[in-house]
Amino acid sequence: MQTLLIVVGVAAGVAVIAYISALVNGLQSNTFEKTLGIQAHITLQAKDNLVTPARPPNIDERVFARTQARAQQPRSIANWQTLLPILEAVPGVLAVSPKISAAGLA
Repeated sequence: MQTLLIVVGVAAGVAVIAYISALVNGLQSNTFEKTLGIQAHITLQAKDNLVTPARPPNIDERVFARTQARAQQPRSIANWQTLLPILEAVPGVLAVSPKISAAGLA
């Protein structure tokens, strides 16, 4: 009777561990798919607008080399509509979607 009780206890313990492992793996893959599955793998953005000097500085003159970019700088890709068919024709690309990303108030 004692041996049967030990075998049943070990079997129940193994079953619980297998169940919890399957549950954790399922939750992990589901959470991963829901959070990262909808994110773009490749994002194309317009180049940052850089401040270029109007003239090259003289040797004896001091120049402020660092400028702070605006926090909400509107940038867009010009003629993005013509890029969609080109990007869709790339082998391995499953979907192409334009996205608006800017500050807003609702």
